[in-house]
Amino acid sequence: MDDKKQFYKEFLEEMKKAMESTDIKVSGDDLNSGTELPGINFHLNDNVIIPSVYPEVLFIEYKHGIPVEDIVKAEKSMILEKVAEASSFDIHNADPEEVVGKIRATVVNYDSAKDWLKNMPHEKLLDVAVYAKR
Repeated sequence: MDDKKQFYKEFLEEMKKAMESTDIKVSGDDLNSGTELPGINFHLNDNVIIPSVYPEVLFIEYKHGIPVEDIVKAEKSMILEKVAEASSFDIHNADPEEVVGKIRATVVNYDSAKDWLKNMPHEKLLDVAVYAKR
C-alpha cells in the first residue's frame, strides 16, 4: 500500500473517531476503485453535508510532518463551523443577493461519483453532474 492510501485510511478512521461526539456520520470510499484518493463525505440526518474533504490535498501537510490527529482536528473544526453556518442559512427564503458567495455550482464526473451523489441534489448533464457547494 502506498503512503497516500495509508494516509487516507488513517485520516478516515481518525475523522470517524473525532465525529463520534456529534450527530455527523463520516463515510469514505473503497480505495481499490481508482488511483486518486476519493473524498470523505459527512452526513447529518441521512443527508450529505457539503463540503466534502479531499485527503489528497491534506497529504502534503502530512508529508511535512503534521500528525494525522492535528489535521483531523483542524478539518473537524472547519466542518462544524460550516454546519453551523448552513443550519442558520435558509436558502428557500433567502434573497438572491444573500445567496451570492454562499453557494456555487460544482461539476464532477458522474460515473466516478454516483455513489455519493445518490443522497445529494444534483443535475446530470451528459457525463457530469452539477451540484451546489458552499
